[in-house]
Amino acid sequence: ARRHQIAALARAEQKNRDRAEACAQFNAPAERIRVWEKLYGLRLPSSPEHPVLKVVAASTHLTLAEVREQQRARSMSA
Repeated sequence: ARRHQIAALARAEQKNRDRAEACAQFNAPAERIRVWEKLYGLRLPSSPEHPVLKVVAASTHLTLAEVREQQRARSMSA
């Protein structure tokens, strides 16, 4: 039981670190979005009108324009 508690605590601490990294001003927008994707197990949608983009922007402390720019950059490199 103690091992499970320690493992759960370690997972919670890692999730908190990931959340902080997702909105850290010193991280580039691409890195913040990558961390957000890892945290939530989702990929950034390709549609520039997808409603989750506002959630991504708020969670990463980016503007909607910055999130859409990352979408464009990804589509250009694909």
